[in-house]
Amino acid sequence: MSPNAIARLAAYCHIHDKPRVPTRAEQMVKKEQQQSWRSVRDALIKSHPFTGHLVRFLDPVPVIDSRLPTLLTDGRHLFINSHFAAHLPTRDSRFLLAHAAYHCIGGHFLPVGEKDIHRWNLACDHAVNYLAILERIDIPPEAVLYPSQAGCSPLAVYEWLARHPCPTHDRPLDIHQQDVVDTNRTATVIDPDFSPLPPSASRAHAWCEMALEHAEQRQRINSNVRNYLAVLAKK
Repeated sequence: MSPNAIARLAAYCHIHDKPRVPTRAEQMVKKEQQQSWRSVRDALIKSHPFTGHLVRFLDPVPVIDSRLPTLLTDGRHLFINSHFAAHLPTRDSRFLLAHAAYHCIGGHFLPVGEKDIHRWNLACDHAVNYLAILERIDIPPEAVLYPSQAGCSPLAVYEWLARHPCPTHDRPLDIHQQDVVDTNRTATVIDPDFSPLPPSASRAHAWCEMALEHAEQRQRINSNVRNYLAVLAKK
């Protein structure tokens, strides 16, 4: 093959390797999921008043983007992989919405610094799943939970996981912002709606203060929930 032919082939491959945007059919899937998640949020507001108050501040944003396998929150939006969500039972959707709101209370959308990302994600997932149990929200069997660490802070669980025999066998149900590799070279579909806000310490602080204040105002809230919120607030 001549050098010119090779150059033309390379140019052709480069053009056709570019990621695409969601198709019209995929946009319809997104719209259906938007309605579905709004219904889930409305039901959670009615069934669990404390958690329902929290999820009012999360805007569900269904997307179709190869960089997002499941879900991710930036503290204002809950980005949801529409294909993943389409197969979820309502009970799991309700859990994941609460799960995301609890991550916001803990500020888990902030950078992890020098921590091991996988271990930290597991520790954070354990913490928010434990809070879901305290709120009497059903969690799926594959959710991360370490019974011996019930009531512990994410940092304490993170340190405990350093001695865990097989932490690599466990997987969080959602991903965190630092897990997203934003590169057009590996993404096959890029959805313009998938645009997380930059991490914000003030946003994390506002979530924590709002949750603590609302817990204090609710006389009928489980005292264990109130106590564990204080643990999460200490980071």
